[in-house]
Amino acid sequence: MRIFLQALTRAKLLKDRTAVVSGGSSGIGLAAARVMAEAGAVVTSADLNPPPEKDAGVIAFRRTDVTRAADVRALAEQRAGERAVDLLVLSAGRGIHQRLPEGDPETWQAIVEINFLGALRLVRAFVPAMIAAGRGDVVFISSVAAEKAYSWGGVYAASKAALA
Repeated sequence: MRIFLQALTRAKLLKDRTAVVSGGSSGIGLAAARVMAEAGAVVTSADLNPPPEKDAGVIAFRRTDVTRAADVRALAEQRAGERAVDLLVLSAGRGIHQRLPEGDPETWQAIVEINFLGALRLVRAFVPAMIAAGRGDVVFISSVAAEKAYSWGGVYAASKAALA
């Protein structure tokens, strides 16, 4: 991801872009948000928690639970009213460490809701406007687990494979 974003930065393809990063307040999402903001993009983190305080002046924050359609819709409406989004980075996700014979199906459902369906909700909310504007890019953040599941991470791997 970092190499991809650095290439876009060198090519000046991030300057003046408007990005929404789901899960943009920690981990890979935060790293992506920082690189894009440093390259001149206007970045909003759509997350349950705000980015670290040191990023507050550079990365905007909109509390968004990607498992709730109303939250995603409100985010899209707010962004449409301010500045059209032309870069959507789908990074919100949660890991799980359970074996299928012993795991909790309710937890599995929550993982699929966050890791996969959350991304689809965001695509549905933002991509039609991108298409209408004739511009926009969507980046799905998956995992190597999508192609190489391990015995304690089958549901996580399945959710990431669905994204891939």
